[in-house]
Amino acid sequence: MTIEQAQQYAGEDAHELNMVFQFEHVEGDEKYGKWTDEKIPLVTLKKILSRWQTELYGKA
Repeated sequence: MTIEQAQQYAGEDAHELNMVFQFEHVEGDEKYGKWTDEKIPLVTLKKILSRWQTELYGKA
C-alpha cells in the first residue's frame, strides 16, 4: 500500500478502513528484508516511519 492509497482508504472522510498496516520498514530500500541477515540502518528505518507519520498526520 502506498501513502496515497492509505489516505484514500483510511482517510478522515473515507468510511472504508479505520487503520492501515504497512510493512515498508521491513524491506527498507529493497536491500534488506526477511531473506537477508543484514540489519537495516536506524537512519533508514527512521526515515521510512517518519515519512508515513508525516504524510498521514491529520489525513488518515
